[in-house]
Amino acid sequence: MKNKLRKYINKKLPTFVVGIDVHKSSYHVEAQEMTGGEMWSKSMKADPEELIRFLKEMTKDYGAENYVLCGYEAGPTGAELQRALSETGYDCDILPLKFVTPFRKNKRIKTDKRDAYAILQCLIYQEYEPVYVPKEIDEQTKKFIRARETHLISLKKIKQQINSFLLISGYKYKSKNGKNTKWTKEYFQWMKDLELSETDRYILDGFLEMYFRLSEMLKEYDKGIKQIAQSDEYRERVKILRCFKGIDYLIALAVIVEIGDFTRFEKPGELASFLGLVPGEYSSGMKSTHTGITKTGNKFLRRLLILAAQAIARSKTIAPTKRQLEKEKNNSPEMINYAARAHKRMKQKFYRLVFEKCKNRNVAITAIARELTCFIWGAMTNNIM
Repeated sequence: MKNKLRKYINKKLPTFVVGIDVHKSSYHVEAQEMTGGEMWSKSMKADPEELIRFLKEMTKDYGAENYVLCGYEAGPTGAELQRALSETGYDCDILPLKFVTPFRKNKRIKTDKRDAYAILQCLIYQEYEPVYVPKEIDEQTKKFIRARETHLISLKKIKQQINSFLLISGYKYKSKNGKNTKWTKEYFQWMKDLELSETDRYILDGFLEMYFRLSEMLKEYDKGIKQIAQSDEYRERVKILRCFKGIDYLIALAVIVEIGDFTRFEKPGELASFLGLVPGEYSSGMKSTHTGITKTGNKFLRRLLILAAQAIARSKTIAPTKRQLEKEKNNSPEMINYAARAHKRMKQKFYRLVFEKCKNRNVAITAIARELTCFIWGAMTNNIM
């Protein structure tokens, strides 16, 4: 249900509404008492404890049954302030930028006071949907997975730099079987045996040292991810998601911590839309045009789901492999059957799009990723019938 109806759901209107413009080193607060309309305005250092003291001082003359609604704009400071206020008993929402922007009247004059007042107006009129705030353990796990992604990107860059260095130096690799297969033991031995000048050898050895160091770090991260996925917090949900073809510990854990509460999406299509996997549309008058996917939302998770869809497209049979049977262990028969039906449907859809409708392979894989997202929603919300 939309957040703008929340004041009717709670059956309690806020006594105080507080808009906070949050920066790394400072807060600016604009607050209003909803009955009498009294206003407060204050700048302070970026300290949640100081903000809490201000809120207590502001409300002390209005009784103990006050409902204080705070809010600030989503940004690089994260959810630490929201958690600090919630632990103290204050309701605090994080607002997406797109909902605050319409309340900024004069866009040519931007000050902290005006920004805080725009947030205050957005909170008063309840014209927003708050940002989902993950649990602290989910946020820590998400940081760990994102750190692995950062090292993976660095490894790809090192590979590109090695290839560029060899190309500009005039060396071209050919394996014994005639294929240009790189990043194998044979390939590294070939680089080791190259007759290079002292400078070139120093450069290449430096690149290779970084390559091997990053490769070892990625192995350690993968071990850590598997260990986290088998912890009490995530074990059952990871076990369910691993039933799906193309999903193992990394993707399963990433889906869980990046999405968090799956029940906040009423239908599977809402989750697919949240991840930017639905087609865009441009309509005007009698003319309607469907574009590529919107690519909004979580880019990292969308990429992982595309990788899972590629694994489904590459699978040669619908029947489960030994590896898949191993992943399905200790799951209920209903969940195993649900995942098998999902795989069959996605595989058939891929063949239909590519071979019957002659769609581009990447278009078909994206459609499979969208289907997989909907099946994941069903598994995580127990809608598997």
